[in-house]
Amino acid sequence: LSIVQDSPETAQALADAWVSSLAQEVSNIENQQMPGVADAEEVTAQSVIKVLPLVEASKPSTPHSPNGRLALALGALSGLVLGLALTALRSVNDRRIKSSAALEEDFGLTVLGTIPVMSRKSTKAKKGREKRGSKADRAGRATLRDGRVRNADASDTAVTFHFAESFKELRTNLQFIRPDNPPRIIVITSALPAEGKSTVAANTAITLAESGIPTVLVDADLRRPTVAGSFHVEGSVGLTNTVIGNAEVWDVLQPVPDVGDLKVLASGPVPPNPSEILASARLESVLRSIAEDHVVIVDAPPLLPVTDAAILAAKYDGCVLVVTAGQTTRDELAKALGNLAKVNGTVLGAVLNSVPTTGPE
Repeated sequence: LSIVQDSPETAQALADAWVSSLAQEVSNIENQQMPGVADAEEVTAQSVIKVLPLVEASKPSTPHSPNGRLALALGALSGLVLGLALTALRSVNDRRIKSSAALEEDFGLTVLGTIPVMSRKSTKAKKGREKRGSKADRAGRATLRDGRVRNADASDTAVTFHFAESFKELRTNLQFIRPDNPPRIIVITSALPAEGKSTVAANTAITLAESGIPTVLVDADLRRPTVAGSFHVEGSVGLTNTVIGNAEVWDVLQPVPDVGDLKVLASGPVPPNPSEILASARLESVLRSIAEDHVVIVDAPPLLPVTDAAILAAKYDGCVLVVTAGQTTRDELAKALGNLAKVNGTVLGAVLNSVPTTGPE
C-alpha cells in the first residue's frame, strides 16, 4: 500500500486508517453472510477471510516526488534522444557538399582530383623563409600558395607534398579524359567566388608545365583578375589588348621563371564590357592559335554571379568545376550545372577543393 501526501505523517496515518477500515469492512461482510451466528467469537472463528493489521505503516524518509535518480535517468535519456534527433535533422538539412561520393553519385560528375586544405598555421610559419637548394632541387615542387608562386625547400616538403601530389593526380586525370583527343583549352570555374578556382587553375598550369607540357595560363576573370599578381608579372597588358587589336598575343605572353614551360596571359586593362570581350570571335581566334602548341588553362569567372564562364565553357573544349568541401551547397552546384547545360557547355569533371586532412604541419 502506498499513500502519496504532502507530509510523511499524514501519509502514515492514512495508510494505517485505510488498513483498519479494510479489516473492519471485511468483518462486516462476514457478519452479513452468517446471520444465524450471534457470538462475535464464533463469527471470527468461522470467517473464511480474516484481515488483521500486522504492523503499522512506516513513515517515509524520502519524498515520493521528485525522484532524483529517476529524474536524472529520464533527463539523460531525453538529452540523448534530443541530441540524436538534432544531429539527424542537421544532417538532413545540411546541403553542403563534403565528399567526392556526393559529386559522383548525386550529380554524376567525374572527380578529377581532391585538393587538401592548406592550413593557415602551416603557411604563416613558412612566410619569409629564404629559398634554399639549387634550381634542380626545387624542380617539380613549385606551387601557388597564399596567392604567390612558391618553391618548396627541405623544411617545406612535408606541407607541400600532398598539395603538389594532388595536382599531379589532377594533371594525369585530365590527360586521360579523352586520350585520343585530349582537351587543349580547359576552362576552370566554380559556382561562386572564393572557392579556390584561381588557385586550382594556377597549380594545374604549373603542374602541366613542370611535366614538360608547354602551357599557357590565361586570366579571363576580367572583373577580378588575380593571375598577374600571383605570378609577379605585368598585368597592364594581356588578353584585352589582343582582343581590341593593339597587341599581338605572342608579344604579351609572359614566361614564368623556374616553372617549366609556363607562360601567362594576364588580363590586361579591365574592360567595361567583360562578357562581350570573352564572347568575341577575336578571343577565340587568339586562344586557338595558342592551343596549337600549348595546353591553355583559362581562369574564368564564377558561374552564378555572371554569364562569362558559361560563355567560355560553350566555346572551348570543356570546363572543370571547382567545388569547396563543406562550403559549396548542392543547390549552388545544381544551378551552376544548369547554367552550363543551357549553353551546351561540356563539363570535363569536378575538383573537390579544401578537403580536410590530418598529418604533420
